[in-house]
Amino acid sequence: MINAEIRRAILEFLYDNADKHFESIELSNALCIDVKVINVNLRYLIEKDLVNPVYRPTEGYIVRIHANGIDYIESFRNVETELTEKDVKQEDIAEIKKLLYQLSSEILKSTRDESKVEKIISKLGKYSSDITNILSLIGQLKLLFGI
Repeated sequence: MINAEIRRAILEFLYDNADKHFESIELSNALCIDVKVINVNLRYLIEKDLVNPVYRPTEGYIVRIHANGIDYIESFRNVETELTEKDVKQEDIAEIKKLLYQLSSEILKSTRDESKVEKIISKLGKYSSDITNILSLIGQLKLLFGI
């Protein structure tokens, strides 16, 4: 798993358990990822205001999802939900899901390639007439990450 995938997994887990705080070790156990790797990725998510540090013990963190992290996850999930509710061709669904994965991975990289992000957004944009939540997703990502 690359760091961007780990960050997305952390956000997804925290979103699904938004009413709770978690220690690094608990996230490590739940996601089956080394606690040191969890801590490195939590530091990044905290810097991006996607996760709130509640307390920092001598090793690791105690965290919960930040409102920006909730917005991030919901933006992607709204598009995915709309894909299942509308009459969209299967090959388009597969392409949109692939682009969403690429976009999520690229945005959560510590050194993202802005031109790559713009290309992915441009490709997603062609589906915005069918999937209206794509425009909301792009707008939300621009607010959160300044893309």
